[in-house]
Amino acid sequence: MATRPIFLPCFAGESLVIPAEIEFQWFSGLSISQKQKSIQSLHYAASQRNISNVLEISSKSLDSLGVNLSAFNLKFKMRDGLFYTVENVFQSSKVFENGGPYIDLLGLSPKAAKTDPRLQNSGKLRGFRLDGINWGLLPATTFYDWLYLNALKSAPELSSQLLIQKFNGFSDIEFNPKRSLNCQAASAALYVSLVKLGVFDVVMKSKKSFLSRMQNKCISSASNNVEDFRRSMVNIESMFNDHFWHWQIRIPPDDVLQRKNGRIAQAGWFIRYLFGFNERGEYLDYYASQRMTGDRHVRIYADALCEELPAINDYYSSSSDPIDAAQLEEKFYAENQKVAKLLDEKGFGVGSFCGVTR
Repeated sequence: MATRPIFLPCFAGESLVIPAEIEFQWFSGLSISQKQKSIQSLHYAASQRNISNVLEISSKSLDSLGVNLSAFNLKFKMRDGLFYTVENVFQSSKVFENGGPYIDLLGLSPKAAKTDPRLQNSGKLRGFRLDGINWGLLPATTFYDWLYLNALKSAPELSSQLLIQKFNGFSDIEFNPKRSLNCQAASAALYVSLVKLGVFDVVMKSKKSFLSRMQNKCISSASNNVEDFRRSMVNIESMFNDHFWHWQIRIPPDDVLQRKNGRIAQAGWFIRYLFGFNERGEYLDYYASQRMTGDRHVRIYADALCEELPAINDYYSSSSDPIDAAQLEEKFYAENQKVAKLLDEKGFGVGSFCGVTR
């Protein structure tokens, strides 16, 4: 087993990107086929956490879009108008205590640039220099994100697909947060967040504006995301609890933090809940059944929007006319069966629901 992050765009709270740590079966080996098996395993495990439609961004991706968005393929436009891959520009911009930047790395293959021995033998990394402009090491990942986002800006045919296809998360099977810091999947999630929030052009206007936004504790990393994520989910927890305050029913706080699906049986209520993520952001769906009140099917977003979803009806209005009565009954069961199928697909099940079958 292994654990890797899937980076989720975030549109609420301070964080713009939230890494969801996913445990999955790892397929050892260096071949592309083994890497792709691991990708499929990672995405399946994510789907069990209700994180669907995830794009792998790497040269091993099964999706051509993910391959093209790899830092080994995505091109950055230099000041002189020439294009080089993000990987080449990033590696050639590094400044060490005993050397660099090594501009000649621009002319190598991305793999050769990344593994050039000078990058390991020139002492500690001190910063970056690109087109005569110096960049520091903090905030972490800032320079890499700046490169990647500008490259996306120069490739509208690729960047537009990140929005059109409404990906909920991004992965990079080669990225291990215990060994690396910069990640192309995290940068892609950052791009989606900035565009969806309508601030991309303002943030990317200059180095100063970009640094100002990044210094405002915008990006969560695996080590500092807990409190930011908790703040972004507080509306979900409080609104769920408000819906059931009369019966003193509370959703377990740990389930909210871990996005863990669950059930509650209390005070005559049987409640199923699950967490998900879509283009609006984090949400919780719950289906609640109680004999005295009927069923409720509700979605609560992290931005406090509450949405009523289809629920099983317990009764219907009939008619004294036999033909009308039969049609109304048929419609009642047909609609309930449609809802039951939806609930079953979500994992809520229909075993205890009445009014689904005659």
